[in-house]
Amino acid sequence: AVVSTQSGHYGRGRRESSKVEVLKERRKVAIQNAEKEWEGTVSGGNTYDNGMAFYSEVDGETLRLYGKGALDIIDKNSFTNSSSITQLYFKFIPYDVIVPYFSRLRVRFPSLQGLMFSFASISSLKQLNALSAVRRLDYLNISPEGNPVTNLSLWKYYILYRLSHFHLRKINDTDISMSDVILAEQLFSPLGETAVSYSDVSVLLSLLPDVRRKQILAYCEAAEQKKQVGIKTPEDRKKKKVPTATLR
Repeated sequence: AVVSTQSGHYGRGRRESSKVEVLKERRKVAIQNAEKEWEGTVSGGNTYDNGMAFYSEVDGETLRLYGKGALDIIDKNSFTNSSSITQLYFKFIPYDVIVPYFSRLRVRFPSLQGLMFSFASISSLKQLNALSAVRRLDYLNISPEGNPVTNLSLWKYYILYRLSHFHLRKINDTDISMSDVILAEQLFSPLGETAVSYSDVSVLLSLLPDVRRKQILAYCEAAEQKKQVGIKTPEDRKKKKVPTATLR
């Protein structure tokens, strides 16, 4: 009888292990398919239709969504952990496909603090305007991977200006200082509505007087150098400490 019981436990253990391996493989394949579908969208190719191309999972307080099909979970009542989610992670989903969901995120996830976009095809400043529909955020992370907008030197300052009512604490895991906020206001405020209609930073800068443009560029360069070597400005030292929670 003892041998039979041990054998039964061993058999169940093998079955459970097999289930885990199957789930891991499904996850791997689904995410790979999501990547292929995203690549097809970027290149203008046909929509990927060879198997499931989306996957969603909860990792602690983060809801991770891969592939545009995973967005359906945002509206599903069957998802019962929404109140505990503080961060949303989007990968291999075109940003413009995510935008229509922004206005519903705060209601669906009342504890939401941050968003992260990876391989989302964010290429212009104008696209970032849509984030205002989220109504409030503490953190924002736009990965350089698959998001050309991060190649624009002033994209973070544009976000601070356009989403000034959010009072963002961090962008890409970097604390926001008062000097950052002031610079964003000085750079974009004189341009008014023009600032939200252009997607090219060089065009925006060209609208400023030469002296002002050179001052801003010099300040930005100095600010970046200070951050790289860990030098803090007086505004940084006065600034209250923020929680260490970050998007990964």
